Amino acid sequence: DFSVANGTLSNLSTSDNITWTATLTPSANVTDTTNLITLDNTGYSDAAGNAGTGTTDSNNYAIDTQRPSASIVVADTALNAGQSTTVTITFSEAVSGMTTADFSVANGTLSGLGSSDGGLTWTATLTPSTDVVDATNLITLDNTGFTDAAGNTGTGTTDSNNYAIDSKAPVVISVGVPANGTYMAGDALDFTVNFDEAVTVDTTGGIPRLAITLDTGGTVFANYLSGSGSTTLVFRLTISNGQQDSDGISVNTQLQANGSMLTDAAGNNALTALVGVGSTAGVLVDAAPPQVTTIVPDTTSPTTGSTLGFTVTFSEDVSGVDLADFSLSTTGSASGSLVSLVQVDGRTYRVTVGDVSGQGTLGLSLAAAGSGITDAVGNALQDNYSTVGYTLGELNAGDPEFRANPTPIVPPPATPLFAPVVPSAPPPGMTSPLLPLPLFEQPTLGSGIPTMGSIFVNRGELAPSY
Repeated sequence: DFSVANGTLSNLSTSDNITWTATLTPSANVTDTTNLITLDNTGYSDAAGNAGTGTTDSNNYAIDTQRPSASIVVADTALNAGQSTTVTITFSEAVSGMTTADFSVANGTLSGLGSSDGGLTWTATLTPSTDVVDATNLITLDNTGFTDAAGNTGTGTTDSNNYAIDSKAPVVISVGVPANGTYMAGDALDFTVNFDEAVTVDTTGGIPRLAITLDTGGTVFANYLSGSGSTTLVFRLTISNGQQDSDGISVNTQLQANGSMLTDAAGNNALTALVGVGSTAGVLVDAAPPQVTTIVPDTTSPTTGSTLGFTVTFSEDVSGVDLADFSLSTTGSASGSLVSLVQVDGRTYRVTVGDVSGQGTLGLSLAAAGSGITDAVGNALQDNYSTVGYTLGELNAGDPEFRANPTPIVPPPATPLFAPVVPSAPPPGMTSPLLPLPLFEQPTLGSGIPTMGSIFVNRGELAPSY
């Protein structure tokens, strides 16, 4: 008998047939401020059998059974390390009571949740977790955590759109090193740096490099050579003249970006710590050419007047030393001829010069070019060396002792310290003849010999006696 707007009546009953009660249950998902219950009066009768007429309306009642609903949109759907993005939650009506605890966030966290329009639109910041590679991720909202103005809660859950995360930076898993051996000037030493994923190298701002420490030459660099877009990057060090390392080169523990950018496909910057570096104890460098350190003439007198000797010492063991590599350098009328070459040890040789004659200087020279002299790994002698050696006098006359170097220098004859005393004129009449002449006032004897006074008296002040 009742017409119920946006609802149903149940449990209709009476205890006195005058007053009746029933339960009104509004319909779900309804928002309506004007609602009536209408009774068809023809449906009932009194005790005499009289039926009612027309209809009777209830007072007005408002219904809000519409539950709030939400939609969630993640702005950036491809996130990498260090990035964040905005999440927007839009409701069907204004809500309150929502917190970040109402969200389930895959591989990330939400922060800064708030609304600026009274609760209809909410925003938050999504920050992905680190070291994650996952292409399927959702944010899920528990709708029971908020209510609308009428107190209706949401029901069920709401999911966001999908977002992908790659926040895992590329890392080095191993470093390949050159083969054991001794490397010379011009040789290339290649190092392979292996990553756990493909790395792109952008050399716009600089060239990445590996720092290599040598015993001689300090820190040098193996520069990036190739491999961009793959998991293996190649770095090359070219050995320069003069560099040496006799106990194995050392690779620094960090790859130097040096202004370049090394990133994976998601844009994550590669970590530059080097791990799994192969042993370089057997990777030796010898790019220092041998040198003549000294050419020393014999310090003892030669056994004959016409034979001299030189000892030639190199900076390291060498081979290919021949007598033809040497020549004599002379001045004046000095001359001689190369007689023999004897190897004393790996780096020491003795050269004998015969037929020595004349006056002047006689030295030994070694020309590097074309000599064929090399060290154990093949580095060639590069620098010439020459020494004056001996100063020769008249080698064919006199005691052989005085034919050795240096020729004794004989000083000029010395002027006698005391010249004969010439009687002087008698003293003036005012001077007593009994007084001796001043001892230290003798005139200079010549040849640079000072007066006796300046020899024996302090600061050149004369005194009457010694």
